[in-house]
Amino acid sequence: MNPSLRYLTCLALLLGAAATGRGDDPNPAGEPAIVVRLKSLDGLLADVKYLAQLAGKGEEAKQIDGIIESLPVKDGLAGTGLDTKRPMMLYGVATADAINSHVVLLVPVSSEDALLNFVKETLSNFGLKVSKLDDGMHAVAVPNLPFEVYFTVADGYAYVTARDRDPIASGRRIPPAKLMPTAGTEVASATIRIDRIPDMIKQLALSQFEVQIAAAKEKKDNPQETPAQRRLRLLVIDTLARQIKNVVRDGKNLDVRLIVDPKSEDLAIETNLTGKPGSALAKDISALGERASQFAGSLAPAFHVGVNFEIPAELRDAVAAVFKEAAEQSMQHETDESRRSTVNRVVDAVLPILKAGRVDLGFGAQSDSAGHFTFAVGMNVPNSGQIESLLKNDLAATIPADRRSMFTPDAKSLAGVKVHQVTPPAAELSGKDRQLFGNTPTMLFAFPENRALAAIGADAESAISALLQAKPAVNAPPFRLTASLARMAPIILQDQPEDVRKAAQGTLASAKPGQDMISVTLEGGPGLKLRASMKALGVTFFSKIAELER
Repeated sequence: MNPSLRYLTCLALLLGAAATGRGDDPNPAGEPAIVVRLKSLDGLLADVKYLAQLAGKGEEAKQIDGIIESLPVKDGLAGTGLDTKRPMMLYGVATADAINSHVVLLVPVSSEDALLNFVKETLSNFGLKVSKLDDGMHAVAVPNLPFEVYFTVADGYAYVTARDRDPIASGRRIPPAKLMPTAGTEVASATIRIDRIPDMIKQLALSQFEVQIAAAKEKKDNPQETPAQRRLRLLVIDTLARQIKNVVRDGKNLDVRLIVDPKSEDLAIETNLTGKPGSALAKDISALGERASQFAGSLAPAFHVGVNFEIPAELRDAVAAVFKEAAEQSMQHETDESRRSTVNRVVDAVLPILKAGRVDLGFGAQSDSAGHFTFAVGMNVPNSGQIESLLKNDLAATIPADRRSMFTPDAKSLAGVKVHQVTPPAAELSGKDRQLFGNTPTMLFAFPENRALAAIGADAESAISALLQAKPAVNAPPFRLTASLARMAPIILQDQPEDVRKAAQGTLASAKPGQDMISVTLEGGPGLKLRASMKALGVTFFSKIAELER
């Protein structure tokens, strides 16, 4: 759409909404659509110093105190009239006509007189003029701004807004007690009440979003894009766009929290999205918490990733078509009929998995007392027998004759299931291979009903035996990652010089169980919750690596 025409369309919608009154106002009481909370100044400074100490920058952080003491105000921050022990807040109210929407900043105050003196003296240095109004408010004239900034002090806070002073008038401003944070470990938090945003504003936003989606569909970054690839790309865009529209139309709350907790040594960010009760969005989020997985438990203590989701039905055939097309293109110039036949059988084995659209997968790593690793992976598949036949009869036949002894089909039986083994020649193991996997690593494969399992490393047999144990499926989140830095350090640092490895691993030497963990979890249920966390020791570990690399 032409930019001028788009602007006129938006203007017409805006004027039309204003002319029709407030019938679409989902928030007639004027409750905030967004609330942002920030820890007190003292709390923020303490968190900055804590993080700096973890990163080995404690001395640099101490300079903050010197900067504060150098402020041209008696008693430092306290002399500004600010209350450094209470949180700061901001809220925004969205009105049906959009024009009267407003944002208000709340700054804690210990002394109104000291604050006024500080504001007047500070702003005058920048050529700004503060004038007192007859209703107890103050106005700040800002050069080159078409409106003034207003503030007043009430309930122990300075309320600050712009353009219109009515939102901070007595009886209209929102008391701080209604906005206060709920937990002391939050550095910052935000709550967006999507359901309090008027439909007209949502429609304006969605109309602009539609323009961007249309542009993304028309964009051709890859001149070699095939029809199958284009169809998949357009379907992915449409699927993502639909989900975003559902959030805008049917979302209720979006909460975001940034956490620094020295007591638990937790550093985390959390988000939680809820839908309007009974909406399609709420049902979709709830469904994410009801899916069962056979790989929900940790496969290994050093590292674990669990994936448990469904590919949207409209994408499955398109994904399968792209995979099949890629396989066909790779064989265009292949004249060996046996190889062509093998690729076709690979395609025939993979297509049922893609078309089923169910991804239930676990991947993990563990290490022994010598520091040697074993990796294991398990996945639910609808055709485990077909995949096993492909491995034993087709892929094995492609191994050169002089290396075919590496592969032993039906090498052993574990838990009543045949296990196939690959043993790499010891002479071909590099120093790095031996360091990570030991001197005699093996690869094992097993295909019990509806599962494909594999393990590689120093103790592949125990890893695949654990996977073969029949365990009932349990509810599991769509995504979960856990990692122990102390156990994974040899892999993280494998490409670093020896002095860097030793110094970085030294930061983890005294770690107690759980003190070195990193985790990321996405889960459904009452809300779609994402949580990413790292223990404090992780900051020290990665900061040490960065310092040594410099």
